[in-house]
Amino acid sequence: MLGQRLITGALLAAIFAGALVWLPTAMLILLIAGVVLAGAWEWGRLSGLSGSVRLGYVLAVAAILLGCHWAWPRWTPLVLAAAGLWWLAMLCWVVAYPRGARCWSGVLTPVMGAMALVPAWVAACWLLVQERGALWLGVVVVVVAASDIGAYFGGRAWGRHRLAPAVSPGKTWEGVACGLALALFLGLLAAVPLGLGERWPAWLAVALLGTAAGVLGDLGESMVKRHHGVKDSGSLLPGHGGVLDRIDSLTAALPTFALGLAWSGLTSGAAGF
Repeated sequence: MLGQRLITGALLAAIFAGALVWLPTAMLILLIAGVVLAGAWEWGRLSGLSGSVRLGYVLAVAAILLGCHWAWPRWTPLVLAAAGLWWLAMLCWVVAYPRGARCWSGVLTPVMGAMALVPAWVAACWLLVQERGALWLGVVVVVVAASDIGAYFGGRAWGRHRLAPAVSPGKTWEGVACGLALALFLGLLAAVPLGLGERWPAWLAVALLGTAAGVLGDLGESMVKRHHGVKDSGSLLPGHGGVLDRIDSLTAALPTFALGLAWSGLTSGAAGF
C-alpha cells in the first residue's frame, strides 16, 4: 500500500509540475476546475446523492464556478472571506463531533462540499494571476503536501496523543507537529525563489496559518466520511483513494493562503484585494 501510495504521489507531482511549467494560465484554471468538479462528483456520493441528482449537483457547482469567473475580481474577496468564516464553523463541528453532526448532516452536507471546493478554486485562480503566480501556487501546494507527508510519517514514528479521535483516530498531535515543521522548513527554502527578502517572517506566519488550515480541511472531509460510513471518497487514485482524499487539505489551505498573502501584501499582482 505504501509503495502504491508513493508511486501515485510521484506521478501526480510530475503532472502538476509539468502543468505549472508548460500550460498557460487559462488552461491551468480549466484544469483545476476539472479537479474541483471531480471532487464535487465524489462529494455528491458522500452526500447520499445518486443518478441525475448527483449529476445535477456537479452541474450546480460548475455553474457557481462560472458565476465566480464572471464576477472576477469583484467578488473574490467576498468569496475568500466567506470561506474563512465557513472553516471556522467547520472547526466547531469537528470539535463537537459526533454531537454536532445534527447541525449539518442531511441537507447541509452538499452545501459543505460547495463551500469547500469553490473557494479553493477561486483562491487557486487568484494565486495564478499574481506576479510569479505559477510559482506561488506551486509553493503553496508543495508546502501543504509536505505537511501531509510529515504528519503521516511523523505520526507513524512518534504518534502517541490523538488529535481528533472521534473524527480520525489515526491522526496525532505529534504527527501534526512533524508536518508543520517540514512545511515551514520547505516554506523557508522557498522564500528565496519567491523573492521575499526580509519579508520572510511574514511569509512563514502565513505558511503556518495555511498549513494549520490544511489540517482542518483534512479533518473536515474525514468527519463527513466517518458520519456516512465511507473509508475513501473514491478509488480513482491507487493508494490515495479519491480526488477529495488528495485535495482535502488544499480546500481549506488555499483560501487561507490567499487571504494571508493578500492581507500581508506579500504578493504584487494586478488582482490584489
